[in-house]
Amino acid sequence: MPLPATWRYTGRWIKKTAWRGAVLVAVALLVWPGAVRAEPATATAALQEFSPPAKGSALVINIPSFTLTYFRDGKEVKRYPVAVGKPTAPTPVGSFRIISKVVNPTWYPPFGGRPVPPGPGNPLGRRWLGFLPSGYGVHGNNNPSSIGKAVSLGCVRMRNEDVEELFPLIPVGTPLMITYETLGLETDPMTGQTCLVFYPDVYRRGTPTVEAVLARLKKSGLDGHYAPAEIKKALVASRRGASFVSLGTCVRVAGQEETVETTVVSGETLLAVRPVLAAFKLPVGWDARRKAVVIGTAVLPVHLVEQRSFARLGDLQRVLGIKSAWNDEDKVLELFQWAVKVNGEDLGCGAWYEGDQVWLPAGAIAQALGTKVSWDPERQVALGAEKEWPGRLRGQELYVSPAVLAELLSAKVTVLAGERLVEVVERAAVVPVTGAPEAPAKEEQPTLPPPAAPPAAPAADEVQEAAPVRALEENTPAGDPAVSPPAKPPR
Repeated sequence: MPLPATWRYTGRWIKKTAWRGAVLVAVALLVWPGAVRAEPATATAALQEFSPPAKGSALVINIPSFTLTYFRDGKEVKRYPVAVGKPTAPTPVGSFRIISKVVNPTWYPPFGGRPVPPGPGNPLGRRWLGFLPSGYGVHGNNNPSSIGKAVSLGCVRMRNEDVEELFPLIPVGTPLMITYETLGLETDPMTGQTCLVFYPDVYRRGTPTVEAVLARLKKSGLDGHYAPAEIKKALVASRRGASFVSLGTCVRVAGQEETVETTVVSGETLLAVRPVLAAFKLPVGWDARRKAVVIGTAVLPVHLVEQRSFARLGDLQRVLGIKSAWNDEDKVLELFQWAVKVNGEDLGCGAWYEGDQVWLPAGAIAQALGTKVSWDPERQVALGAEKEWPGRLRGQELYVSPAVLAELLSAKVTVLAGERLVEVVERAAVVPVTGAPEAPAKEEQPTLPPPAAPPAAPAADEVQEAAPVRALEENTPAGDPAVSPPAKPPR
């Protein structure tokens, strides 16, 4: 997810405590002037702003998050996990461009020794994307367990399958920004949830203070959204790994909206269980032995945070049939048990079930059919053609029965109780059988299950072929970077 335009990347160049760093920078500037654009800065200062180009490809690598993000035409396409340089040989920070591409590279060890040809033992993997002539690049690897760690000699490692997927999409000259951001904004595409994320300070360059975080949030128009106490707690937790501070998500159930508490686990937003089940009028029980929520015969796995239960959206659908869809226009998360399809397409919001009756959102269905429907909110009736139809107002939407909807919109409405699905087809889309008159729409009248008994959980660019690469990389097993020996200058 691209950061807001007002969000500025923070970065700092390598601490040059030895002659090695000075030599590498000098070589880079002599061989390729303009290759490096990096300035000294603190880890909390706003250094430079990066916006992906409106046309073409671009890459952003953030060291603390161990991620490489691919942008196309200014939009994020995909994010990949990577490994970066260890603290004694950090990955450089700054603005670069891809200067070379190699298929099946040969590795020449920087400390001398016999070259390693392409194959399973080659630490560069099967693809190389160089960004500095002094030997830095993005490449595959022969040690997948190193991904997500700071263990290389400064290069950026990817999984072989990931770099092979990315390789044909990146032409020579593609801009590459490498940042050192311990603070970021993430948005969960499933819930629309925006949260703060604090990444570990892998190079010990300093984490931002609570005051600095609040100041940056204010510049981004997010002041007042996050409590200082929560920020402080997340900063402490980030020493062990990425930590998140989330806001509640606005949830809509049957037209009624409320803010539901959320938590973030491994980048995924989880919803508080009790308010969600209460909105569907489902009883809640607790199984202490299994540490799970029990609803009738169904068992819902949960994540506990300070004695409060949170559930994944996937588990809510798998166990209880509660489906979800993010409404980007209204910025709410729609939750529903009965799905609605209009002319074969998912509506994106569901039906409301009560007692033995399904209630359908008349306005949303009419809009999907390319028409409009009017209603009187005080009397809760739909209006049209000098006639009124009864309904029920929930929030800002009028819900009507399948029979009323069929007459109101001249549509065929089919209720599939076993699938908890309502299909709506406009009359013009219904093709009658040749030689036989079209039968009038007939609503099914199924026996609907009570809501308290949900279903149980079911068990090209120019490419050099096999060219040699003298990379700042070594075939070193993943381990604790703190005990790695200092890097020696390349030969």
